[in-house]
Amino acid sequence: MTVIARAEDYASGSTSFEDSCIPLGYLISFCAQHHLFAAQIEEAFSGTISKARLQDGQVSELFVSLGAVVDDSWFSSAGQIFLAKVLESYPAILEQLFGVGQMRDDWVHYHKVAKRLGAILYDKSSSSSGNVLSGLRKMLGKLWK
Repeated sequence: MTVIARAEDYASGSTSFEDSCIPLGYLISFCAQHHLFAAQIEEAFSGTISKARLQDGQVSELFVSLGAVVDDSWFSSAGQIFLAKVLESYPAILEQLFGVGQMRDDWVHYHKVAKRLGAILYDKSSSSSGNVLSGLRKMLGKLWK
C-alpha cells in the first residue's frame, strides 16, 4: 500500500476539506469511468463506483469514500501506468482549466478535466488531433473551390 496523493496536496486556495477533495475527486471519478481500478476496489466500492459512472451525486464522493487519498494498489496495471503519466502534470492541467479556486464539485467541471485526462490515457494530444482535423478541412476546402 503506497499513498501517492492526498487531498491536502491540493488544498492550496481551498477554504474547506470538501473543496480540497474536488481535484482528486475529478481524477478518481475519471478512473472509475475508464475502469482503471483493480478488481478488489471495483468489488468493495461497487455502489459508489456505479454512482460515479452514472454521474449521480457529487464528483468527489468516490474519492472521499476511499479516504481522501490515492493508493496505487487500488488500480489495475493500466490505471497505475495512467497515474504515473498524469500525476506530475495534473496540478498544471487544473490551473490551466480553472485557475485558483474556480473548481466546482459538479459534472460540468469534471468533463473539462476528463477531456484532458482522456487525451493522456489514450495517448492523444489534443493539439495534434486539432491540427489533423484542421489540415483535413483545408484540403477539403481546396477541393470544393
